[in-house]
Order: sequence, then C-alpha cells, then structure tokens
Amino acid sequence: MSMTEELRADSLILIADDDATDRQILGQYLTSLGYGLAFATSGREAMEVLRSEPNVALLITDIAMPDLDGIHLLKHVTYSHPRLPIMV
Repeated sequence: MSMTEELRADSLILIADDDATDRQILGQYLTSLGYGLAFATSGREAMEVLRSEPNVALLITDIAMPDLDGIHLLKHVTYSHPRLPIMV
C-alpha cells in the first residue's frame, strides 16, 4: 500500500519547519497532490498541533528549529505517537 493510499481523505500532513519559504514550497507541492496540511514553526508548536489535531497521518520535520529541535521532536513523537510516520 502506498503512502497515498494510506492517507485518508480527512488526514493531514504536519510540516514542522521554522523557514517560511521551505514551508511554502513543500506546502504548495503537497497541496497540488491533494493532501491536507497543518503547519508548525517549531518543535513545541508541532507537539501542540499533534495534541490538538487527531487526523495527522504524517510528520515532516526540519532538524534545526527554535524551542525544540527536530531530534528532540522525534524523541517526543516516537514516544507519544509511536505509529506516526516521520520524515526528516
């Protein structure tokens, strides 16, 4: 089963990146493919989105971010959402 088939119609891809240009480019590409998106500008904000949004099906994260970097975000997410796929 491909990633496209695994993502339900109501699911979201969470993009966690502090660089606005990177978020915009990746967001435009994924939107053009029909995916719903959520955004975070830091690791802490990504954790807040994951707590409040149950339909996140994939996390795409940057490594160097303020507050909580991508490595620490990975540690938190693999503990709190062990089945959530993550792309770095």
